[in-house]
Amino acid sequence: GYQAGELVYYAGPSHSFPDGDRLRHAARGQVRRAAGWPYQGRGLQVLFPGNAEGVDCPLEQLSRCRPREGEPPPPEPSSAAAAPAEGEEEEKAAEETAEET
Repeated sequence: GYQAGELVYYAGPSHSFPDGDRLRHAARGQVRRAAGWPYQGRGLQVLFPGNAEGVDCPLEQLSRCRPREGEPPPPEPSSAAAAPAEGEEEEKAAEETAEET
């Protein structure tokens, strides 16, 4: 498995967040810890240069090897490629609670 402090590459599609942080295909970052929701148990939190916060990424979008130049990133899925923006997790939990009652 991966260890905290290990350098990894982001192999997913590029993505920008409302706070200005972003993910770039083939960017190198440092593993901080295991990811939280929605990638708990199947992802890592990675700090990429220029970002204020670590980003939770699914394992299938991380690599120890830099993606080859000219290799296209995978298509962006219909749901977000990375963890939701701050506050979205609480909104989702509130919606699920409302649905249960």
